[in-house]
Amino acid sequence: MLPTTRSQSRREEPRRQVTGERGRVFAAVILGFCVLSFIDTFHTLEPYSGRRSLLSSAYLATTSTLLPWAHHYLADVSDAPDPDGETALFWHIPKSGGTTAKRLYQCMGKTLAHRVGADPRFGHDQENEIVVFEPHEGKDWKVVNVDTTIKPGILRAKELGLVQSHTTDLIFTMEPAFAGEQLYDEDNKGRFLALFRHPVDRASSMFFYLQKATWEKTYRPEWADMTVMEWANLKNFESDYMVRKLVGKKFGDSVDEMDLIIAKELVRQRFIVGLMDEMVESIRRFNIVLGVDESSERSQQCMEDFGLLAPEDVTPAISAVGEGSGEESKTHATDKKNSNKHPKVSLLIVYALLTCYLCHARDSPLCRLYYLHLQFVQGDPEFDAIAARNPLDMVLFSYILQLFEDQKLIIDSYFLDAEDEEDETTIDEVANELALLPPGADVGTSRLPSEIQDNLANVNDPAQDKGSETPFFWHIPKSGGTTLQRMYFCMGFTLANEVGGNSKFDSDRSKIDVISPWSDNPGKVINVDVTSQEGITEAKNRGFLTQTPHPHLDLVSSQEFKFAATTLFSPEHNGRMFALFRHPIDRAVSKFYYLQKATWESTYKERWKTMTLEKWAEKDRGENNWMVRMLVGKDNRAVLTTEDLELAKEIVRTKFVVGLMDSFDESVHRFNVFLGVDESDAVNQECIGQFTSSGGDSHASANRKVIETKNQWNSYAHPDVEYGSPAWVSLSKINFFDILLYRYVLEPIVYTLIGLAFWTFLDLQAVSKYSDNGRRTLATTTNISYLKSESTLLPWAHYNLRSVKERPDPSSETALFWHIPKSGGTTAKQIYQCMGKTLTIRIGVDPRYGHDQSDELVVFKPIEGNDWKTVNVDTVSEKGILRAEEMGLVASGKADIIFAMDVNFASSHLFDRLNKGRILSIFRHPVDRLASKFYYLQSATWERTYRPEWADMSILEWAEKHNFDENFLVKKIVGKKLTDDAGMADLIIAKEIVRRRFIVGLLDEMEESVHRFNVMLGVNESDEKTKECMNEVFGTTKDESDKSDEVDSVEAQGDEGDEKDNAVEINTNSNKHPKIVEGMPEYKLMAERNSLDMILYEYIRLLFQEQKSVINRYAREALVQQHALTTNVQRKRQLR
Repeated sequence: MLPTTRSQSRREEPRRQVTGERGRVFAAVILGFCVLSFIDTFHTLEPYSGRRSLLSSAYLATTSTLLPWAHHYLADVSDAPDPDGETALFWHIPKSGGTTAKRLYQCMGKTLAHRVGADPRFGHDQENEIVVFEPHEGKDWKVVNVDTTIKPGILRAKELGLVQSHTTDLIFTMEPAFAGEQLYDEDNKGRFLALFRHPVDRASSMFFYLQKATWEKTYRPEWADMTVMEWANLKNFESDYMVRKLVGKKFGDSVDEMDLIIAKELVRQRFIVGLMDEMVESIRRFNIVLGVDESSERSQQCMEDFGLLAPEDVTPAISAVGEGSGEESKTHATDKKNSNKHPKVSLLIVYALLTCYLCHARDSPLCRLYYLHLQFVQGDPEFDAIAARNPLDMVLFSYILQLFEDQKLIIDSYFLDAEDEEDETTIDEVANELALLPPGADVGTSRLPSEIQDNLANVNDPAQDKGSETPFFWHIPKSGGTTLQRMYFCMGFTLANEVGGNSKFDSDRSKIDVISPWSDNPGKVINVDVTSQEGITEAKNRGFLTQTPHPHLDLVSSQEFKFAATTLFSPEHNGRMFALFRHPIDRAVSKFYYLQKATWESTYKERWKTMTLEKWAEKDRGENNWMVRMLVGKDNRAVLTTEDLELAKEIVRTKFVVGLMDSFDESVHRFNVFLGVDESDAVNQECIGQFTSSGGDSHASANRKVIETKNQWNSYAHPDVEYGSPAWVSLSKINFFDILLYRYVLEPIVYTLIGLAFWTFLDLQAVSKYSDNGRRTLATTTNISYLKSESTLLPWAHYNLRSVKERPDPSSETALFWHIPKSGGTTAKQIYQCMGKTLTIRIGVDPRYGHDQSDELVVFKPIEGNDWKTVNVDTVSEKGILRAEEMGLVASGKADIIFAMDVNFASSHLFDRLNKGRILSIFRHPVDRLASKFYYLQSATWERTYRPEWADMSILEWAEKHNFDENFLVKKIVGKKLTDDAGMADLIIAKEIVRRRFIVGLLDEMEESVHRFNVMLGVNESDEKTKECMNEVFGTTKDESDKSDEVDSVEAQGDEGDEKDNAVEINTNSNKHPKIVEGMPEYKLMAERNSLDMILYEYIRLLFQEQKSVINRYAREALVQQHALTTNVQRKRQLR
């Protein structure tokens, strides 16, 4: 053993940089402390004692979908790595290639933290400081004297300040959540890496390994003669290992859909993911993140030894196997005991397996070869049995496969940042020369003009039907757009571009119609020209997109972004944007060479024919910063500012599904999914094959059928501009705003997030065979669009509910009011009864009215003399909700407001993608709500939930006992039973659902809340009857302490009580009671027992303020629409 190196000889202390993101987080932290500092007292949320609470920071005030430790202590995937300033952690998932990764980095001489460091043989396991040493002479690899693979070792490493010592290159652990929370802090953040493997392959490999691994603590001799099927059916079978470890749950704990969502978010935002089946590429990415110089002799030799360089005459032994039998073929540094060859049964080569079995030759070289290359496949009993026990891991792994593809651009950008430093410096110098951006300025976000915000769909808004929106392709010249259009013509698409306006095609111009311009091409066009402002105006005047009925149209294509967006589209009929982007200098050069020859173009310049590129690039030729100008609507004479750039970036970020000409094939695939193209169709496949694999240059396919249009020679080969040449520098100055915009589009996090967002348009296409009941649930769906999206909502909220940001349409949507007991729900119900609304409540199935057994929906008035109506369904109980679903309640449009106590169950069953719901609810402080419930049920003898044993109990005695109402709000939103446990994962999902899908009201702001609901419901508050109903409740000023009591709801556990004949009487079942205030022991007990609800409520109070501007805008728009309708009616009367 070589001499030791003490922690004092650590790496140089890294310099800290304050980035724009940290500045924004700091601002959020201030807000968080101001609003939520009191939550520090809720120690029940602290998983480990002695740690500073993270729950009083910006975390609770923001929309973070990460657990607190991951939010604060880990580097984001989008942040460029800093190997000298951060310590990486490798999550070693058993049987997934982790041992190979560990041996590789040992070979490279990295200092690691893993089990060996605390081995007593080396004499440092009892040291009270970090020691770096070489455990084996002549091996030249080092470890630190801690064992970070287990929890006690992690706590010791924390105590010794492992991460803060900056002595370790890579920490290996099997406890990612525990290690992440304990080892790192906000000043010493971690970078997480992991290799993932298909759950079925990993589990089966573990089984075969532990059949014979006598040296392992987990060796199971009783498995020796077991079959896979017998093993998979064991009660103590390891299930959903990855999800459990990521969220920090023990194997005895239950895991569910909420845990899966949190695990997905953690991996997406904080993990550099690798795949065991893509070992070479995965290690390449890890090397970039860790700052490994792959060109060094030592790195080269280690990579070659582990089959990761693939010499020309050697097939990489590990590229497809990883930590399996491939590891055994390495020349050194591999622990053969840890890798095992095992049978991987496949029905495809049953004959080979049967031969091996009958001949008792399983260990023969040939049979081993068979076993090595076989795998369980879906449909095999073994596969299905293991997969059925790991449904969450199956979903997570499917998501990780997508992330692996999406992260390539991000990881490459780390490498390219250094490689292209000279390029970046040149661009920055150009910007600084023009003094248009202050040093270090970061262009943030900008509020969009109302016509852009309202007329174009957001990139993550749910897709609507063809009558409500049309795809709009922004055709950026010389960026592959013509090729893309030709491909869709080949598929038989109908486009609106410039072709339909050509006079040579006979068409009745008095109406909007479809024409077929070419006899040998299935493509069609609408008889308009939407590529010029004149043509767009004419098309609009002729009824384009507004004519009823309108001919079929697949997409609009135009260069005129803003004019088309504001003229052709409207809030009632949105455009859905997508575009191909190209580097502005490449685009400018391509255009120059094109216009040297394009005599048919109106912009053809004959004098350019003999001009050199250098001469042409010397000055602005009248088209500088074309993209930014088109996006913000400024012509070439107007001066561009940083505000214009900011606005352009925000438009692209929020409105565009983006593609890159340099990634043409991938972009085409994105657009095909976006447009609903069936890529398995033979004709579509042929068209895709013709027009892709060419980088967008149509000349690359020699056998392509050329569309007979004036731009048939729109693409051709031409010289590239040399980087750093005078022409390049001049063009970069002329187009520097466009270059900054392009760089923004190319930023990994922007490109990836925008690219992924369009997956949310798609509906669920398949349900996993592992579902117990066939319902669409997150945990039982695989290989579907939902999994590829970044949605942090449960499926029912993702697909079945309207977004808060979607404009209300009372005539076509049904509202659901979540009636939270003792929170003002009864008062709201009675207000809308007074207004004559049709409600669904328990009284609808009262046998007294004779409609409870009807097979059809019946709307009736239960109370003589009252104008309110109900439907013959009970949406309060689960049984009644299922009956309402069967009868088609929502699709019928018969109900104005559905009242339900179970928002999760009702929303998932009553609504669907075609009949979406709008959720409204009034919230109340959890302590006040519980106190009100207690006092109410002390005396409410008419309630089924009446508790006579509470009659003589004090509220303090009651609060000291656990009851099933704890964290009621969170449990109901995520769909848990009241007897189930709830944790941080449930809170995060509940916050997301409320933020994105709930119009929130507050009992303390009852009048304002009802006003907002009226806006969403289309209630005319100037109507006399409405005024009368509102005045009955809000007409007189009351003491605030009394007001909340007077609007208490009746129910405690969903019981409406008996509907009385005077059902419209306000507040018949409210109760006044002593107030429980902060500082009282009763308050503290109830707050601690309901800590998740306390946090959610404070978050809802913030949302209540934020939603004010959104709903006020809806109200203004409704007034304008109503005024226009009234004016139109008056004009018609005058004409008569």
